[in-house]
Order: sequence, then structure tokens, then C-alpha cells
Amino acid sequence: MSKNASGADNQQERFLKGIPEKLGWFLVGFTEGEGSFNLSIIKRSDYSHRWQLNLSFNISQKEGTLLNLSKDIMQCGSIRARKDGVYAYEVRGINDIIEKVIPFFNHFRLFSQGKRKTFEAFSEIAVMMKNGEHLKVDGLIKILKLRKLLNPKSTRKRKYNDECILDLLRKSSETTRRAPPKADEDIVQSF
Repeated sequence: MSKNASGADNQQERFLKGIPEKLGWFLVGFTEGEGSFNLSIIKRSDYSHRWQLNLSFNISQKEGTLLNLSKDIMQCGSIRARKDGVYAYEVRGINDIIEKVIPFFNHFRLFSQGKRKTFEAFSEIAVMMKNGEHLKVDGLIKILKLRKLLNPKSTRKRKYNDECILDLLRKSSETTRRAPPKADEDIVQSF
């Protein structure tokens, strides 16, 4: 094992050992009720396959005191006031998600089966993004399948559904290549 990987493991161990058990379990309960693991997909003309992926872990509440405590526990993220008068604690950076959020919820496990499944899909997406898989068409398609597991009971309508994203992937593949179909195009067709 390389020094770097070992150092990252030690950092995570120190981070987790620094969290008092009661506060860790408090944050688990708070997340069960008020938290979510999200992936937003934004259309971007300056990206090779036209889509920017943004992962986030967040907790929303009308008052910020418990959000400040959550931020202190996680040692990352930010708190912002939304236009609707609600405050949101968010962790958006992929490194913070990989190094803090995922190890935290692997150590202090979520109670409900639904939230655990959402977290597992979120974790898998995060690792894929960290490895750059989201920059390839086949990786993006795998992520779209996993995105269906994130907050499945949400009533919010997605701005770009999977079919819209796949249509634009097909169109960009057709316009950038006027040659016989390549592997990525075959994958898009089979989704």
C-alpha cells in the first residue's frame, strides 16, 4: 500500500475518533429526518458530453443552530440561507464527500433501510466521479441508473430526466462523429 493511501486512512481514522459517539449518533438521527444525498445534473455546452454532475449531502432546517453543530462534527461543508427562509448545511466537494461524509456514515450507520440504500448509491456515484468515470458515456449511463436510487420518494420533478440526457448524448455522439458507431454510442443505444 502506498504512503498516500495509508495517510488517507490515518486521516479518516483520526477524523472518526475525534467524533464523540453521542454527537455521531445525533447526526445520524438528524440526517434520517432532515438530510438527503443528492446528485444534480446540469446542462453545460462547454463539457464534452454536455453534462455537469454535482453530488451533495445536505440537511435543511428553519433554524441554523443544529446545522452549525453538524458542520462542526463533519469538519467540512457550508451553511447557506435559502430564499424560502430555510437554512441548508451542504457538503459538495468530492474530496470532502469521499474523505468525510462516506467514512462518517460507514462508521455511524444510518438506521432506515431506505436511507441506507440511498447512501450506498450516493457512495458508489462518488467513487465513480472521483475516478473520472462520469466523464465517459458508459460511466454517465451507470450513474444515471444509480441516480434512480437517490431519494426515490421525492416528489420533486427533475429538470432533465434520463431520457432527455440520453437523447442529448446520442445527438452529441452523432454530430461529433460521422463514422461507424463506437462502443460509447452502442451503450447509449442499449440504455
